[in-house]
Amino acid sequence: MKNFSILFCFIILTVSLSMAQKKENTLNINGKAKYTGETKNNQAHGKGIYYYENAEYYQGEFTFNHRTGKGKFYFSNGETYEGEFLNGEMHGDGIYTYIDGSTLKCSWISNKRNGECSKISTTGEEQVVNYFNDKKQN
Repeated sequence: MKNFSILFCFIILTVSLSMAQKKENTLNINGKAKYTGETKNNQAHGKGIYYYENAEYYQGEFTFNHRTGKGKFYFSNGETYEGEFLNGEMHGDGIYTYIDGSTLKCSWISNKRNGECSKISTTGEEQVVNYFNDKKQN
């Protein structure tokens, strides 16, 4: 039981130190954009929110100032993309929601739709659409 207590204390201490190393900051970029969240070497790194100067914003994961990992991008016109990002671009699986509420579930490569996508209207009607390099194939 004593060994278990020592192990438990060690685990708690390790987790606490790990959490303490994550630094949450607010970074102002060119006086117009703002990032709030985890940082490393004074860069967006970890989870956070980046507010762009045009009223768009992204909430999700960052790797050295790049949207990388899972997140949600809010466009200024009210549309959203929620899914995977790589080096600042929509890349991987994601769902794009249009202003009217219809959605497009698709795979993305460098901000371009690719492969078989499922478009669902606001009434629930589903249509399969194939894309290659962001161009409809059918």
